[in-house]
Amino acid sequence: MSIVAQIHHFQLERSSSSLADNPLVLVGGQQVRKPVGSHVLQDKVEEFRALCWALYAPPQETALQYNPANFKLDRIMDLFLISHKYRLESLQTFATQLLVHHCSPPYTTCRTPELEKILRLAVLNKALPLIKVAEEALLRRIEEDPLGSISMARLITLAEELGMRKLQGKLYYHELVRDEASTLKIPSSTAYNFPCAENLTEKQTSVLFKGYRSLLRYWRHLPGEAREKKVSKLTSCKNHQICQREWDSAWSVETLKDRDSFPPNLDILASLEKIRTSRPNSLNQTPLFSFGITRAITPAPNTSATPVPISTFPLPNAQPQPWMQPCGEKELNDLVKRLQDTLADHFLGSHVPSA
Repeated sequence: MSIVAQIHHFQLERSSSSLADNPLVLVGGQQVRKPVGSHVLQDKVEEFRALCWALYAPPQETALQYNPANFKLDRIMDLFLISHKYRLESLQTFATQLLVHHCSPPYTTCRTPELEKILRLAVLNKALPLIKVAEEALLRRIEEDPLGSISMARLITLAEELGMRKLQGKLYYHELVRDEASTLKIPSSTAYNFPCAENLTEKQTSVLFKGYRSLLRYWRHLPGEAREKKVSKLTSCKNHQICQREWDSAWSVETLKDRDSFPPNLDILASLEKIRTSRPNSLNQTPLFSFGITRAITPAPNTSATPVPISTFPLPNAQPQPWMQPCGEKELNDLVKRLQDTLADHFLGSHVPSA
């Protein structure tokens, strides 16, 4: 038995379809005679059902998809696929908005395997907003998984299959930091076990150790390179000597002695954030006259006629704030961004072909 299902012409016009000039027909079973001028779909029945639902369901029913209890992930993914294929722009936008809504951290309603499916769908169909949200949701999910119940090997393999090099770097970095915090000494030995060996494949473990060595060398060389750096002057800078002095002090040997000589757990990004928010002790005092006497810096009094709101005073649990002048702050921001952009190179090697 064969079934012919048709969609009304005006529905396709309303959805800005590339097929608006021809009715859509889904043919099931054996070959049948189709109406003149129609376009036969060779898609999955589930995708066609999702399309019909989106076109004919009442608005109150489609609006229920924003409710986690009513959300039908498979139906919306099928709708995304068929609307993307046939350029049904309004329906694709609706499906994308729903997927983004349910993926967006920190209130992600999708389970980890579902996030992986959504990421694969988004990458294969070049849905950039959905790629960004799904990736952020997965990274947040593993950060909230201190026991390592999520398979890191599977996530890294997925990122590799999808050609997401930067995501691979982030996943390896996360595993490296977590692994350093949980290394266990082997009884009656000077050696240590690495728990990551149980979470990754042999190849992935080798890549992780390669990244460890590269990041270690990067951190050893970074302070010396930073001390030689001449901070670029911004057009808004009034006294560039202060900017350079702050930068030099932040990377001085004396200042680094007050911090860990190597980042804790090799979390270099966390250590750079500490440099951003921890003012060196050497800058907390300023010379008084020329006799080598020092005094603590006293903040200038508030001469504004408007009282300072209480909320502007630092609270006990307030986040540390940057202390550098804009010139030094920009240099540090650029340094952090460059590390983030090239994080995958530490683990995977340079992807730039040699000349």
